[in-house]
Amino acid sequence: MKDYTEIWQMKDSITTGVEANGYAVWDIQQTFDGFKLELITHLDDEASSDLCGQFPLSADYMSSSPKARR
Repeated sequence: MKDYTEIWQMKDSITTGVEANGYAVWDIQQTFDGFKLELITHLDDEASSDLCGQFPLSADYMSSSPKARR
């Protein structure tokens, strides 16, 4: 994603999906391989997985569990 308009539209789409699920975005940044999204609310692993399924891109999450890294 090199076009600024495309990046802005994707950020908007992700933010809309997060808010539609009742959460609030703390920060969203473009990275070399996609976007890094931080929420205001802490989610457990199941809720994180469910939220990732709502995004227009494939998504992964950093787990807060000491037994899992992703």
